[in-house]
Amino acid sequence: MIVPQCPTGGGWTSQLRRVVNELAKSFISAGTVDEKRIYVMGGSMGGTGTWTQLSYFPNFYAAAMPVAGNPTGLDPAKVATTPVLTVMGTADRIMSIPTVEAFVDDIKDADGIVVLDIEESWTHENTCELAYTDERLAWLFSQVRAGTTGVCTIPVSATSNHLYYDLSGRIVTKPQNGIYIGDGKKIVF
Repeated sequence: MIVPQCPTGGGWTSQLRRVVNELAKSFISAGTVDEKRIYVMGGSMGGTGTWTQLSYFPNFYAAAMPVAGNPTGLDPAKVATTPVLTVMGTADRIMSIPTVEAFVDDIKDADGIVVLDIEESWTHENTCELAYTDERLAWLFSQVRAGTTGVCTIPVSATSNHLYYDLSGRIVTKPQNGIYIGDGKKIVF
């Protein structure tokens, strides 16, 4: 997991967004992550940064979850290459729901997969704190980017107390014999 933090007074400018992308690519090159299961999410400035990553690095992420973020000035056709679940609150005085709704419509027009959840009475802070529900995270992590990849197999004994996904992206609580994804790795039971 990479959890970047903007410098005080900074934003997700060209230099910072490239650094995050290059860091993720270094993990792919090292063979430590499955390139088909790279996800990006964030709230507030991180939500804006999430939209930005999608616009500047299309076809890189498996899915994204921008929360209370601003997509103004970004390219919806490039964002449409990645499934997106975005969350906004009706009591948010910092980010604009109509701006996000219009951008979501543009993504749909570009044949993108996008879900917009609007939570009644959630402030900006509520949205950033409460948006990451089990259901939303399960949707996010069930997405898999098309393309070639290298996966590694880990022993079953190292997988206790983790979520597993079958190859169609469904959560499996008690894996049977077969191939599953857990901790971003291929697991054979």
